[in-house]
Amino acid sequence: MGILLSSVKPDNFKNIAQDIVANMGKLLATRPYIAITDFNGSIQYIDPALELYAKFIQNFISNSFNRLNIGDHSFPLSSVNLAFFKISAKAIVILYTVKGITGQLLSFKARMPEFQARVDQLISGMPVSAPMPVSAPISAQAPSPAPPSPPTPASQVQAKPRAAVPKAATAPARATVPTPEAVGAPAPTRKVPFLMKKMTGKERFPLEDARILQFCDGTNTLEEICTKTGYTRLKVNEVIRDYQKKKWIELHIVVAY
Repeated sequence: MGILLSSVKPDNFKNIAQDIVANMGKLLATRPYIAITDFNGSIQYIDPALELYAKFIQNFISNSFNRLNIGDHSFPLSSVNLAFFKISAKAIVILYTVKGITGQLLSFKARMPEFQARVDQLISGMPVSAPMPVSAPISAQAPSPAPPSPPTPASQVQAKPRAAVPKAATAPARATVPTPEAVGAPAPTRKVPFLMKKMTGKERFPLEDARILQFCDGTNTLEEICTKTGYTRLKVNEVIRDYQKKKWIELHIVVAY
């Protein structure tokens, strides 16, 4: 009699995302949408509702993955319920809700260990971290200063006439300005325009508008758009305001690293 082997389907990112939705749906008042990325910023899974933020997600992971410790979270967009959770040394899970309280997404932190091993086994490789600087060996350090010479006996010291020495002008000490991190101040932020409307390719824009809109992807500041297009800040602001009125563009506040 032959032995029957159970046919277990291999795990995949879609199954994990569905399990996260089912798990979190019990805790949230609204449906969460999921994206899963690896340490390189490659999106392994993304719900259609999150595709609008795909480029922003990739840029954030590329710039911030190594800044986060395992178990940390980040809300990089102040006006959007978009949360990043570093569940392991290999992956980040992104949760997004269209409405509701942003803080509700933090309930996922208690559930992260349930999905860590499942996600890690689907991602090959490990992130490469920069080596820590090594202290110089003792033999390479500067030699100790020579001991001072013994004082000359007072009987051998000849008095010299005292000359008037003008007082040298002393430059005032430069005040040290503490960095925001040193005083515990919040990290600096910047405003970036984000094009919310999905384009079909059939839209027709004035040339100046089209050149500016192509950089409204949530990664360029207004100053950077001016540099890349060659337009003045006045012109860029004018176009941004016009499309804000049409609800096509939102200005998001992100942390400036």
